[in-house]
Amino acid sequence: MLVILLVSNVFIAFLGSAFALQEKPFWAPSKFIPIVGMLLGNTMSSIAMATEQCLDNLTLNGPILETRLSFGATRFEAARPLAVEAIRVSMLPVITQLSVMGLINIPGMMTGQIMAGMDIKDAVIYQQCIMFMVAASSALGVVMAVVVKSILQLHIFSRKLSI
Repeated sequence: MLVILLVSNVFIAFLGSAFALQEKPFWAPSKFIPIVGMLLGNTMSSIAMATEQCLDNLTLNGPILETRLSFGATRFEAARPLAVEAIRVSMLPVITQLSVMGLINIPGMMTGQIMAGMDIKDAVIYQQCIMFMVAASSALGVVMAVVVKSILQLHIFSRKLSI
């Protein structure tokens, strides 16, 4: 999980800071550390939901997976519907948060920037970039976590079938 969080957050923070927010240099601690912190907070909850949902799906549907594997399905074919469901459920809070951002709730970072004297247009653009970075980081982390958990769990199922 540490590797998944590190890869997804640092990669998206780099892309967002360097290209979307056009920070010079992109690793300036006053901007980069808060961005990584926001990404970590949101991504950890999404990855935790994805891991729990994936393990629940694979455990509860173990006989179905074993049947698919015994009939010759590949590991990918056997677990694909369950993995898609785990990804969908774990990304739902992030998508919901994106759908109401700026319309119903005004996020704290944007409010703080406006109160500090930043132009409203720039604060909104900054907040939108951060929210898209959160969504991208969560999506990347969730997909990586579901793939890893599915591979590990299916390896256990296939070993049990071969015994």
